[in-house]
Amino acid sequence: MAVMAREEWTAPDLNQLSAQVDVGFKEMRTEFKAVRGEVKEEIQAVRGEIKEEIQAVRGEIGQVRAEMVQLRSDMNAFHRSVIQLVWGIVGTVFLGFMGTIAALFSLV
Repeated sequence: MAVMAREEWTAPDLNQLSAQVDVGFKEMRTEFKAVRGEVKEEIQAVRGEIKEEIQAVRGEIGQVRAEMVQLRSDMNAFHRSVIQLVWGIVGTVFLGFMGTIAALFSLV
């Protein structure tokens, strides 16, 4: 549908148009405020959820750190045990050779 252009505007027409424009802007402002309020609420809710998740992750990181400290302690204890076992075997072999040499000298 083609819109016909007006050639002349009268004062009442302009006043009516101005009033309609003002009403439209008031409605837009009201809608924008409502949307802005909703967005703020959503952002606050998301921030709250993020904070909760961060706290949960921090707690889990603390647990992982504690487990790593325990694991290091266990590995150090195992390392000490292996070293003691190796030195025990080396000592036993050395004493065995020494006993063999002593037995050989006692035969001579």
